[in-house]
Amino acid sequence: MKRSLRVDYRPLILLFVAFKITPKLLAMPHFGFHRDELPHLVLADHLDWGYKEVPPFIAVLAYITKHIFDIPVFAARVLSTICARLIVWLTGLITYKLCAE
Repeated sequence: MKRSLRVDYRPLILLFVAFKITPKLLAMPHFGFHRDELPHLVLADHLDWGYKEVPPFIAVLAYITKHIFDIPVFAARVLSTICARLIVWLTGLITYKLCAE
């Protein structure tokens, strides 16, 4: 009877997610707003699909952040940090699935 030699890479994927998130979480309280973040937060006041400079989802995230957390620096970055973590996690899972076949 043959045994499968397939390795489960999900813990490694979670390790990459942790490496992406930990420095951000440690650095967030020590820095103020970056000048590129302010226009994205202003987009929350003017939800529109017509801006070519930024995708509309950024305005939706800013709107949610503004109405749930108000606008401290940590709150302004928490949703984007969660989305970045999800991107790394999904990319790892897709890569795992593609390489497993």
